[in-house]
Amino acid sequence: MLLVESIELDRNSTLTKEQIENEYKRVLGVEKIIWLKSGCKEEEWQKLENGIYGIGTGGHIDEFCRFVNPSTVLLAKVNEADTIANEIAKESYRRMEENYEILKQSTTRNGRPIEIIRLPVGPLITDTVHFNSLSMDEQSWFENVMTDTIE
Repeated sequence: MLLVESIELDRNSTLTKEQIENEYKRVLGVEKIIWLKSGCKEEEWQKLENGIYGIGTGGHIDEFCRFVNPSTVLLAKVNEADTIANEIAKESYRRMEENYEILKQSTTRNGRPIEIIRLPVGPLITDTVHFNSLSMDEQSWFENVMTDTIE
C-alpha cells in the first residue's frame, strides 16, 4: 500500500506512523506499506505562491502515484524545464524526485524491486474567477480575499 506521509499524519494527528500502519493492516489486510513524503504542490488547499489558490486535497496518492500491478508503479514526473520561474512547479518537481528516491529503495511485499514508470505531468492550469459569483460554500475555500477576482 502507498501512503502519503504529509496527509496521513495531518489527518491522524494523534497517531504515529506505526499506529496508522497497524490500522490499515488490521482493517484492509495490507501486508506492506510504502510511505511517500507528499503530493504535488498545486494540490494543497491554500493560497500558493504568486497569489494562486490551490483547492486540491493536499496530496491524494492517486493524483501522482499508483500501482498498476503488484510490482509496478506509475509516478508523476515534472519536467525540470517547467520549474524555471515557476515556484509551484519547482516544489512539485522536488517532491516527486524525493518520492522517486523512496520508491527506488522500496520493494514489493515479496522483497523484489519495484518497477517505476514515470509519466509527465501536464502544465499547471489556472483560471480566474469572480469571488462574488461563487456560492457561500465555494467562497469558504478562499481565505483573506481582498478583490473580486481570484486565480
